Amino acid sequence: MLPPDRRGNRSIITPGLIRPHFSLWLIWLGGKNFHLIHPSADIENAVQQSVRSAFEYQGQKCSALSRLYVPASLWSVGFKDQLLEATASIKVGPPENFQNFMGPVMYTVSPAFLCYVF
Repeated sequence: MLPPDRRGNRSIITPGLIRPHFSLWLIWLGGKNFHLIHPSADIENAVQQSVRSAFEYQGQKCSALSRLYVPASLWSVGFKDQLLEATASIKVGPPENFQNFMGPVMYTVSPAFLCYVF
């Protein structure tokens, strides 16, 4: 177990053969959910799923995305711009309005964090 300030700061990648042409990678992230975007990924879909994972249920679920690894080749050809656009377009409001993606938060510190993100 790593101390909290060192979790995920240094990935430990262990290649091991599990099937022909596939390798197993073990990455220590301290229990954090991550997306590792492959260079061949569909950018629009990867952005959509990353935003959903990070902000569904106001990001207050144990599986909320907290680390995103994107190859420089994708970051520079639209991933960053699409991610910023998708995040900026999130609608926040009462849960009774189904047009809203995010509603109230359950923890008093959460609003300050969300203001920092947005």
